[in-house]
Amino acid sequence: MDYDKFGIEAFYQDSGEEKSDRVIDLSTGNIGKIKTSFEAYGIDAMAYAPAYENAEVFGAIGWGQYKIKAKGFGMSGSERENAVRFGVGLQYNFNEHFALRTTARYARLNSDFAKNIGELSLGGRYSF
Repeated sequence: MDYDKFGIEAFYQDSGEEKSDRVIDLSTGNIGKIKTSFEAYGIDAMAYAPAYENAEVFGAIGWGQYKIKAKGFGMSGSERENAVRFGVGLQYNFNEHFALRTTARYARLNSDFAKNIGELSLGGRYSF
């Protein structure tokens, strides 16, 4: 088995705050704005395949715990949800330790505040 084509990665994320333009409170019919944010941590299992010279494609499956916060209509609250995550990406290896990558991930949640989270990221990776 070629172990340099598999890996485990731990992660932490903080989304910042997102504002919606117009949201309808279905219980009251009021129209207003909602601010949401999340932070998450967890672990992903990764599998890499060569694409071209120093480039690789990869897939990921993992677990994350998401804390979702919401404010609006004079109320605020938060929930914690566990979710399975899926991801795909492209990575360029400068050498055996440093790489640049872009990744798309999806997590399905069972929260009152968010039903799913999709993300696109660009970042660096250091391997030891």
